[in-house]
Amino acid sequence: MKQKKTIFDWAKISLIIEGIIEFISRIFKIPKDKLWPFVDEIQRELLKKGWIDDTLNEYIIKTPELLDQRVVRDVDKAIESYEKVEAEEVNMTNEIILKEIEKKEYSEEQKKIVKEAVFYEKEPDGSVAQSILGGEIGIRGKWVDKDD
Repeated sequence: MKQKKTIFDWAKISLIIEGIIEFISRIFKIPKDKLWPFVDEIQRELLKKGWIDDTLNEYIIKTPELLDQRVVRDVDKAIESYEKVEAEEVNMTNEIILKEIEKKEYSEEQKKIVKEAVFYEKEPDGSVAQSILGGEIGIRGKWVDKDD
């Protein structure tokens, strides 16, 4: 069973951790505010693998400025990840349509619109589907709202 740390334990832990960070910061001439995110990410990975206990993680969580840095990093990563997923739209891949649109009778603007069109699938209830089971299939221009 894990023993709860007292205020004296946290004082010792704080002195040790801050001393190590200060030492590394001075030796490698890295500002402490730039070093902490690096240390935090390493300890999180080691903690996931079970290679270390959660003392350093608890320290970071209980230190407001370190926790704030973590929250900002995590939110930034989540936004970046979301933006990557949003950017991965499936453009026109139907070979028959792509071959047809290359004919001279279509303008360059029409060709561009069709080539950049995004596939979508809708279920009978109107929700966007991931498969074609029982729904309708269509395309929409990139500028068209997904909910329309």
